[in-house]
Amino acid sequence: MAFCPNCSTEVAADALKCPQCEAMFGASSAWRPSATRPDAALYVQGKPLYFAVSCSKLAVLAVVTFGLYVIYWFYRNWKMEQQRAGRGWPLLLTALCPLTAYLLFDSIRSSLVRHSLPKIDAGLLALSFFALNLGSRFPDPYWILAVLSFVPILFVQAHVNKLNSQLAPDAPPNDRYSGANIAVVVVGALVWLLVLAGMFLPDPNGAG
Repeated sequence: MAFCPNCSTEVAADALKCPQCEAMFGASSAWRPSATRPDAALYVQGKPLYFAVSCSKLAVLAVVTFGLYVIYWFYRNWKMEQQRAGRGWPLLLTALCPLTAYLLFDSIRSSLVRHSLPKIDAGLLALSFFALNLGSRFPDPYWILAVLSFVPILFVQAHVNKLNSQLAPDAPPNDRYSGANIAVVVVGALVWLLVLAGMFLPDPNGAG
């Protein structure tokens, strides 16, 4: 016998799906049946299971950083996955986030099911995230679509916040802006103004 790395339920060594939390195993998933029972204490520490941030703060910082905050969001979640479940290479998984988003979303979906919360459609959200990232290859002004790649993340984060509040009700929700956050917002807003002005205002050195 083996064990589900997400909920510790006994499963067959060649199982493709956990009957308890519905975690998927196999080549298309980051989960693998474990030969040893995972430590259940990893899930009962009074700490958020995933990166905590309010949806409004996530949206603002994602826009003003041109999507860089989304990369930071992936790194923080993969780092927490590494610490909790022993999954390695958070930097590599983050660097490939348009391709690896499904693995993280599916992990979150399994955790939601395990704790009897509404689950997310990991496949649809990952596909939406990938498609929006393709917008970065579009010409002006259509590349702006890539900045909207945070939108699927908002749906994921809304469910993560419910999960975190259930497991760690006293943990900070990360809904306030630090001094560094405010500086990023101000600088990002100025950069956006320059970018939009360059795209839409007429060139003073142009003909006519």
